[in-house]
Amino acid sequence: EMINWRFLFTVFWSCLLVVVLQCSGWAQPPTAQSWNEQGRQQFEQGQPELALESWKKAEKAYRDRQDQIGTFGSQLNQAKALEALGFHRRAQQLLEQLTSTQQPDSALKANQFLTLGKNQRLIGNFTASQTALTKSLEIARTVQSSSDIQAALLQLGNTAVAQQQWHAALKFFQQAATYSENLQRAAELQQVKTLINLDRATEAEQALRLLKSKLVKQ
Repeated sequence: EMINWRFLFTVFWSCLLVVVLQCSGWAQPPTAQSWNEQGRQQFEQGQPELALESWKKAEKAYRDRQDQIGTFGSQLNQAKALEALGFHRRAQQLLEQLTSTQQPDSALKANQFLTLGKNQRLIGNFTASQTALTKSLEIARTVQSSSDIQAALLQLGNTAVAQQQWHAALKFFQQAATYSENLQRAAELQQVKTLINLDRATEAEQALRLLKSKLVKQ
């Protein structure tokens, strides 16, 4: 059978050209989404510093595309990375800049205020924390995002705990536990801890027993 040398020659040079383009940087650059995803993976792997750099690149790529939502999202991710690195003041500045930007109510906006509220609690600004978390809750309710409602209620409870406002904290945790979202078990566990701090040992024991039975069934 005759070998088609022209065909083989074309395939060879096509493959070689692809390799050269990739090595020389002429290949398609990473997209904003790919930088965003890379940052997410790095953050989940306990590499917030690398994640921060990836999310900065994602922000630039989104800005170049004039994608405002993508830009806001990548900035929020940067704030979370800064928090993980212990740069609370830098995270605070970025979050305050974000939340002061004119934008429609959305789950993303609710998450911005949620993260700001957590940040303010970490640096001891409890009143500012409660204000931001209440705003997050309002937005989450407006856009009817049950997972964001639950997250805001849980963090409001945590801010109340930080101030030893046990009765207020218990109410927030009880409300958060009514939503069957990812944070339900965390809210139920916080209820148990708060009941103990209120010296309501019998109720705490009952709540703990119920929580254990739910975990066993999962």
